[in-house]
Amino acid sequence: MGVADEFLKSAQRAENVTFYVSGKIAQQFYFTKPGEGETKFPNIYLLEQYETEKLLIDFLVSHGEKVKWNTRLTDTKENGDGVASVICRNGKAYDVSADYLIGADGASSTVREQLKIAFHGKTFPQNFMLADVYLDWDSPQHHIVTAMEKNQVMGFFPFKEKNKYRIFSFLHDSEKDVDAFSENDIKDNTENLLGLNIKIKRFIWFSVFRLHSRSVEAFRKNSCFLAGDSAHVYSPAGAQGMNTGIQDAYNLAWKLAMVLKSGFPNRLLESYDEERKPIARNLLKNTDLAFQFTVSKNPFFRFIRLRIFPLALKILLSSSFVRKTGFLRLSQLNIKYPDSGMNGSGARRSFSADAPSPGDRFPFFPLSDRQTSLDLLKNTGFNLLMFNVDSSDTELDAIKSWKNRTELDWLTMIDVEPCSGYAQIIQKWNIRQNSIMLIRPDIHVAYRSQPASLRDFQSYLSENNYPDSAP
Repeated sequence: MGVADEFLKSAQRAENVTFYVSGKIAQQFYFTKPGEGETKFPNIYLLEQYETEKLLIDFLVSHGEKVKWNTRLTDTKENGDGVASVICRNGKAYDVSADYLIGADGASSTVREQLKIAFHGKTFPQNFMLADVYLDWDSPQHHIVTAMEKNQVMGFFPFKEKNKYRIFSFLHDSEKDVDAFSENDIKDNTENLLGLNIKIKRFIWFSVFRLHSRSVEAFRKNSCFLAGDSAHVYSPAGAQGMNTGIQDAYNLAWKLAMVLKSGFPNRLLESYDEERKPIARNLLKNTDLAFQFTVSKNPFFRFIRLRIFPLALKILLSSSFVRKTGFLRLSQLNIKYPDSGMNGSGARRSFSADAPSPGDRFPFFPLSDRQTSLDLLKNTGFNLLMFNVDSSDTELDAIKSWKNRTELDWLTMIDVEPCSGYAQIIQKWNIRQNSIMLIRPDIHVAYRSQPASLRDFQSYLSENNYPDSAP
């Protein structure tokens, strides 16, 4: 999209996590480029959600699109040609017809309700506080702070503007109605209960609410789809909510584009639910466990949380492997779709264990000071990497000729040869014969084969209903 530089300019880079217990520093650790070697962006950055939305909206506007504010959907019905909906804007109702409908309308989704898709899960009894504030304290701006007391946990996440923070807290006063909390309650909770020398100078906004842990039974119903919070809501313990919603949107968007613009059949859209639902449910399980550990009043878990956890975390994070694994999980660069119906393989000779399998994300790694493995991928459609290590084998030429005859506009073929600077990949992945690897628009592997075979590749494409895949 070309917006990464704008995001980085607006964001605060985090370089330290400090744990306070009863007002005293229990542990502190620094991290620099925890994702080095895994991405072009190896640091952890913090950015307000409204800034994220602003940058994305600016991108849309710069491409001639417009967000229609103060507009809500009131009714939707499927018909034989797609979806017929009613939207209300400025007091007037409008009929809208479309081929597809995406409900990305939040945890209280009208689309989900209209489709009668069950939203299974639970509501936690604890009150949760979230606020953006200006603080008066001496913590460095690049430090993330977690402060814990016997029955209190609070997190402080710095933004780029000096003394501006996002703070959260689990409030154990669960008997109190969420609407009854005031700014003074939040100030008292922050300034007096944690034993920190800290003052809230000004509130930008705050909210107290009950947390939910829920996921839909289906991400798709015929021509309608759910994405983001309308499909799943988590506790903030894993810091995964917005990232997961963006991953939903990306997974669905490229598939819709292929159906609408490149002649792919509707069957491709079945893989959206197939791939994203297991991810959502796995995250739900993990974030629930983290949340229960964080808020538990059980004396044993409280002891672990206050005395053992900070020390254990410091020991674990002294390992570069653990730091990298944690970064990949937090950034969701480790997501795989091993059971996707799109996966295929014609391999008769094994690739190495380092090589990505169908369903894996195509890995990032530097090839030189200026080049990375992702530079192989030339466009946002499907890319077929053709590893040419044996000039006497003509199968790759046969695949190229077939592609030229069929004029597949959704497929780009890319030669990867030892002399082209990609010898590192060929050696690392144990490529001994001419081979092919099909990469999806979302940079996940769809198919691989060693040796390359036009017949096997055509069979895979035909079985998975790729357009114009006949010989």
